[in-house]
Amino acid sequence: MIRPDKETEFHVVRRGAQLRLMVTPWEPQITDGRTNYFIEDLLPGVTFAGVPRGLVIHRITAEAAKSTRLEEGMIITSINNVATVKMSDLSANLRQGVNKVTVLVGEATRTLPVRIP
Repeated sequence: MIRPDKETEFHVVRRGAQLRLMVTPWEPQITDGRTNYFIEDLLPGVTFAGVPRGLVIHRITAEAAKSTRLEEGMIITSINNVATVKMSDLSANLRQGVNKVTVLVGEATRTLPVRIP
């Protein structure tokens, strides 16, 4: 709920110690040099961006979300038990039929069966 590019202070208590964190959220844009966007032919309606932990779903159409159960913001970390951290991994690891896709949602890991016709 914090505006992009607005530095915000957070106070976190961990093991009884209070930590002060300054966080500046940002919203990626197509012209933003911090991120590269791409699509994969086997997943029409989904736009991906590379991030350090994997491939984030940047945009997804309602139709693609319904058929795959993927959502914007999920980070794909593996497909069919193979690490997936860059665009070429996505293309190499996806196959027609059912794919085992591991995603991060916040700090939680989920595994989804994603069918590719």
